[in-house]
Amino acid sequence: MTITTDHTPVPAPPRPYPYPPVPAPRRPMGAARIADLVATVVLSLIGLTAALLAAYLTLFFAMATDGCSATNCRTDLVGWAYLVSWGGAGLGVAVILAGVIASAVRRRVMFLWPLLGTALTVGGFLLGVSLASNVVS
Repeated sequence: MTITTDHTPVPAPPRPYPYPPVPAPRRPMGAARIADLVATVVLSLIGLTAALLAAYLTLFFAMATDGCSATNCRTDLVGWAYLVSWGGAGLGVAVILAGVIASAVRRRVMFLWPLLGTALTVGGFLLGVSLASNVVS
């Protein structure tokens, strides 16, 4: 508002719209979308717990060398077992996080990514166990 010389207020000129436009109402989430969201959360927690458990159990791979003697031990396999197991857990977590975020942004089905990430974690851990069990030949 501006004030004139006789101290009477002059109203400001009107805007084209007095208020911002109201956004269109969002559609409520359907039952399939809610089920997908719940399944994604539950499967993601299972996948992340599996990755933590796999990383912890990998620490016991060092016990695979307990039966070694001077001539029948391949200790390099223990290093590879650690790498494969931790790599599988890390890759599984990365797939879960990146896949769920990308699918949520695009509003696509999300629950498949935790399944894939958990499968990568379990597969990497089992491959690491296989390598660690071949240390003593």
